[in-house]
Amino acid sequence: MPTTRMPRTLDLDDKPGLHRRAHKVQTVLWSGRGVVVIGGGLGVCAGGPVSKTQDEHRENGPGVRIERVARHEAPVDVELRWAAPAQGGATVAFPGSYAEAFEVTGVVPQPTTVRTAQNHVYYHFDSSGPVTVIFHLRCNEIGTVKGYVEVAGQRLPLRHWVYP
Repeated sequence: MPTTRMPRTLDLDDKPGLHRRAHKVQTVLWSGRGVVVIGGGLGVCAGGPVSKTQDEHRENGPGVRIERVARHEAPVDVELRWAAPAQGGATVAFPGSYAEAFEVTGVVPQPTTVRTAQNHVYYHFDSSGPVTVIFHLRCNEIGTVKGYVEVAGQRLPLRHWVYP
């Protein structure tokens, strides 16, 4: 008994719906690749202008510059600027929860004293006039890290998104 086989073809003209779906998927994928390339060039994944933020120095008040996007266990800098009082220097305080999320690998210039009290880490700097302090940190956590820094009596918010 002879059997009749259905002709098999790979011609997409026989299946226009499949062709349209494949074209849509291809367009979405190419658009996604373009977004990734442009985002990488702008530094979305750390190290570029998009990943940094700056709270401007206002009327001799403190200012902060941080990296919003960082990699886990990668170096991150927190730069603080303020006009220190004429005598006695100034103190910078980080809450304990923020300090636990990062390892401090260096501070420039070196603080005169570092102490912990009331669930905060205090760094005291003996200086007069405008001061710029850079904290070199390494991320220990993954995800969103929120905190603040107290400088010259003002609380400045800090927020990082750390990816693996």
